[in-house]
Amino acid sequence: MKQRKTILYLLSAAALLIGTFTAMEVSHAQHDSLHARGKSQSNSHAFKARVGKKAPNFKLVDQFGKKHQLKDYRGKTVVLEWVNPNCPFVVRHYKTGTTVNIEKRFNGKISKGNDLVWLRINSTSADHRDFMSAKETQSWAKKNGVTGPVLDDSDGKVGHLYGAKSTPNVFVIDKSGKLIFSGAMDDDPYGNKKPEMRHNYIDGILTAWSEGNKVKPFANDSYGCSIKYSKH
Repeated sequence: MKQRKTILYLLSAAALLIGTFTAMEVSHAQHDSLHARGKSQSNSHAFKARVGKKAPNFKLVDQFGKKHQLKDYRGKTVVLEWVNPNCPFVVRHYKTGTTVNIEKRFNGKISKGNDLVWLRINSTSADHRDFMSAKETQSWAKKNGVTGPVLDDSDGKVGHLYGAKSTPNVFVIDKSGKLIFSGAMDDDPYGNKKPEMRHNYIDGILTAWSEGNKVKPFANDSYGCSIKYSKH
């Protein structure tokens, strides 16, 4: 009996030691992960876009070679949408016409003299297989009913300026030039919800403005494919 108690005690002690070491390993793994993440963030390009603050200006060229500057659209509502036509999440949204339909519905209907400007931005590096030339972008836009500009940010400067993380990643700027929203297209990352149950953040903001209501600046986490930024 005494020998049995000794064996049980030893087994309990061994289990306790294993649990302790396992907990230590998990703790160290979490610490290393956080450390690596913090190091990555500290070494990344510092972004300047802040919700509730003036949106930083930028200059980019679209698929037809036309230059666009954000400050030229002051007095209008501007939506910046980061896209990568080869990203499955982007493919889904354009297959269902998510952004194109919103753009058509609200163009010229937000408020008197306040037109909607929808700027799609592609920050995919020219070295990545997903990169699209100007002609390829024109073809994609035509196929998907996109009539507005698709801006080339293949050096990633504007993407880093705004802290864009994924495709899609959407930013909404009001007519005064203030950044009102930064984040996801909607609350349905995998497209599992029925359309009537899905909340589209951009639609919600534009609807509020069109009805004369104010929108308090807010942000959430975007979802989708990681942006294929240049490593240079």
